[in-house]
Amino acid sequence: MSDTLTILTSLGKPCTKQFELNNGQMLQKSSGTAYKFNVREQAINGLDDLSQALGALETDSQVTIIRGKSVNELPVLSVRRLNENFQAEPRQWCLIDIDDLLIPKGLEDFKSHLPELVENSIQQLPAEFQNVDCWYQFSSSMGIKHGKIRIHLWFWLSRKVTDFEMKTWLDAHLLILICFSLFRCTTLPSRCLMEVLLIHCPIGRERMMLVQGRIPSVFPMIWKFKTLQRLSRPRHVRPGGSCRKSGHHPRPSTRIGY
Repeated sequence: MSDTLTILTSLGKPCTKQFELNNGQMLQKSSGTAYKFNVREQAINGLDDLSQALGALETDSQVTIIRGKSVNELPVLSVRRLNENFQAEPRQWCLIDIDDLLIPKGLEDFKSHLPELVENSIQQLPAEFQNVDCWYQFSSSMGIKHGKIRIHLWFWLSRKVTDFEMKTWLDAHLLILICFSLFRCTTLPSRCLMEVLLIHCPIGRERMMLVQGRIPSVFPMIWKFKTLQRLSRPRHVRPGGSCRKSGHHPRPSTRIGY
């Protein structure tokens, strides 16, 4: 089964994070928020196609991807990233964005232990994601915000899955380190291309790579509608975080994101 990527090209501000060296510290540079975009789609037929597309987009700071689909006929020019312009779309590709996962002891010299950090990140996911082909990208702040793993994990699923299914599936495993906001049709993933003034990227081209498992795709759980309803009810508060449904927001300490 094939799928598509919805690709947005900013007409103004870049979509990437930018950093600069200030008094010996790397600080994120405020560059404003991209406002209007041109929209196009690219067909993909598996993780190989997906990884090639992501690799090609890495060099363009004006470009990003969303899970949603344009409600208007393509190509679309100069539109805002609003729900009225995009609709939720089941996807066979999946991006999981992990933030603030502690680097295990003994791996603090992360540049020498990138495969181990990738393996440790994947181990945080449900059993269906283990020993499966994965395209990874360390995020732009990896190596700048010390002591934490910040990584994007891309998978190809055996079938198309809705945003609601993805959130429920992963929420059922109490994955507090995952950013669930990416499972909204217009949310922009943080780009892993890093634009740094005065210094070089601490990881380099090893920042992104394909990890081959024993099977090529993830087999999502088959949910019954009543089960989805039950699992989506408020049940818990994240340790040091917010209740996902109740709106209660204690002081956050650790966050995981999609």
